[in-house]
Amino acid sequence: MKYYQLINTMNTQEIGKYPQDGGVKKVGSFHINCPVLGWDNPVTEIPILPELIISTRAKPTSYITNTAIPNWFLIIKNYFIDFLNDFSIQDHQFWQLKVHHKSSIINDYSLFHLSYSSENEYVDFANSSFYLGKMTDFKYVGDNVNISSYDNYLSFREVSEKEDSNLMLKASKIVLDFQNVKEDLFRLTNVPNIGGYFVSEKLKNAIEKNKFTGMAFKEINDNDENIKVIYNV
Repeated sequence: MKYYQLINTMNTQEIGKYPQDGGVKKVGSFHINCPVLGWDNPVTEIPILPELIISTRAKPTSYITNTAIPNWFLIIKNYFIDFLNDFSIQDHQFWQLKVHHKSSIINDYSLFHLSYSSENEYVDFANSSFYLGKMTDFKYVGDNVNISSYDNYLSFREVSEKEDSNLMLKASKIVLDFQNVKEDLFRLTNVPNIGGYFVSEKLKNAIEKNKFTGMAFKEINDNDENIKVIYNV
């Protein structure tokens, strides 16, 4: 079964205006000086919730994005969360949002968060290619690094980046092994080159059948030769 990255559609007939993002009334816990919230684990304290704005010319669709919200959260309608209950998803959390649109406040959006990121399960670190490169250099230039596992990746990154703050652990190739995926929805957050929420072909087809709005689906290695995906034959 294939998996797809969930993205915001650019179809303006469906969403009114791209992007739909109209800024924020209140940033909440997501400001730049706040510790990373829910990066690769559950949110342990109730966040100060943001108040988001949908652009006047945009439509309040089932799924929206906002640049103030990092990609390890989703902004979705409550009815879509109910819909997800019929699929296999990991532990998750959600909080009711206030979303401003024109002169109204919409109260049926939630900030949705899968509690855990899935790099350990689905990234084949041993067959991916990593290197230490300059933070400001976007070319694949640097010292190659052998990484054997997620724990090895985390520990090497922590040590190397402390030794030289101008360097960071990057990837020239990421191998994703989806042969044993059982979930219909998961997220990848803590690895270079790819991040966000991913849906199974089963969930994608059901979303399209039910005509939920604001969503598009990108095959994960489309237009990116530096990502390889392994599926069951």
